[in-house]
Amino acid sequence: RPACLIIPILYEEVEKRPLQQIVEELNKCNCVKQIIIPMAADNPEQYAKAAQFFSQLKTDHMLIWCNGKRVQKIIDDMKEIVLDLTGFRGKGMDAWLVLGVASLNSYAIALHDADIVNYTSSIPLKLLYPIISRDLNFFFNKGYYARVNLDKKTMHGRVYRLFVQPLMDTLHKELRCDSDILDYFRSFRYTLSGEFAMTSDLALNIRIPAD
Repeated sequence: RPACLIIPILYEEVEKRPLQQIVEELNKCNCVKQIIIPMAADNPEQYAKAAQFFSQLKTDHMLIWCNGKRVQKIIDDMKEIVLDLTGFRGKGMDAWLVLGVASLNSYAIALHDADIVNYTSSIPLKLLYPIISRDLNFFFNKGYYARVNLDKKTMHGRVYRLFVQPLMDTLHKELRCDSDILDYFRSFRYTLSGEFAMTSDLALNIRIPAD
């Protein structure tokens, strides 16, 4: 059951410490067959610099220039067959595109952010294990990392803590909203965190927004 890891990035993240640590830890990880990095770059020089940076990876990897001429040509051609994606931009679109690429040769696909400060090689393993394990056979797995900076005594994840969680609690407790989907959302810690894994079949068939 081969597994692929997707790490959507902004070009600016290539020059930041968290991504360097992620690459170093991934070189200790043997649970993924391929790593795909979707990225938007302003020019060929940025793409070349990012490609040089990711040459450190020991695992088979692919850096996809999502707003480059070759990819944009494909998107323009798809518009001719009534699949217009030309209005979408950003990491959401990049991840949407690359899920299709990742599904070609992988049974399981994991995705996480590029700014995880306390990253270890166990993160992709924890995301993927419930799916690639034949004893568990999960289709989807959701992860998160603690959004707390102990050195600065600060808490992050403010959209979740100050809006999403209070909203769900209010719907559940005050309005007594009886909803399976609400119960499902409330079962996750940090619902908005960007760490998840799924089977390639689920990735191809679920209606993930491209924006």
